[in-house]
Amino acid sequence: MKENNGLAASAAFVVVRLAVAGLLVWALARHPYSYYVLLRWVTCAVAVYSVIVAWPAERWGWVVAFGTVALLFNPLVPVHLDRSTWATIDVVVAALMIGSIPFVRGGPSRP
Repeated sequence: MKENNGLAASAAFVVVRLAVAGLLVWALARHPYSYYVLLRWVTCAVAVYSVIVAWPAERWGWVVAFGTVALLFNPLVPVHLDRSTWATIDVVVAALMIGSIPFVRGGPSRP
């Protein structure tokens, strides 16, 4: 039963990162400001969770990458950049979310 829960958590973590990647790419179009505020919250939350998952697995490169994303998308102390810079960052972070899937897995750690 515990293994099924770990598999479900891992699958959910994959789906969430794919969804965030999609939201980041979709952000390249014009949206109301509220969309970008929501995007900051969601991306930051997923990045923080990714750090929490990568840390015990000692995936230090991923910890640094996701920690940087969490700081950059932090909704409480927002980073203000121009639209073209954010477009580049959105594409890079979307690629990071997708690229991390085989390397950073959610769910309980296996011995």
